[in-house]
Amino acid sequence: TSPRPHTSASTYTATLIVTDNNGATDTATTAISVTAPEVGGVGQGKREEDWECFIATAAYSSPMERHVKVLRGFRNRYLLSDSLGRAFISFYNNHSRTLADFIANHDTIRVMVRWSMLPLVGMSWMALHYGLWVTMALLALLFALMGTAIVFMIQHMRFRRKV
Repeated sequence: TSPRPHTSASTYTATLIVTDNNGATDTATTAISVTAPEVGGVGQGKREEDWECFIATAAYSSPMERHVKVLRGFRNRYLLSDSLGRAFISFYNNHSRTLADFIANHDTIRVMVRWSMLPLVGMSWMALHYGLWVTMALLALLFALMGTAIVFMIQHMRFRRKV
């Protein structure tokens, strides 16, 4: 299984056993404490661009995973530059840790969240590489084409019923 992100404080024990060529062994054990990530915002010792992406990190098992980096890049470039975006980020950071802990501890849920986040990751990647307005125009075109296809299918089904 993938390593789980640390969204709460934990203590782990590591043991190293070394054996030389003559069969002699020595053992060393140490405790490793992992602290919970800081949730505070600006003015509380943490810059907005350093805030965690708790849910994405839980879903992808690492804050350094490429999908999480894309989402963080979108947040830093577009959401932090807007007051409504900053309000959303603040709300998210204050309320998402419990959900992230649940996701991190359930493999099936983690997979489902990863799959459900792919459109958001894709849109974020496009915005970072081609610009927000190009991405929005392409999404509007996609939705218009989908709407046209749905209307066409409905009309086709009505025509078939009449015949």
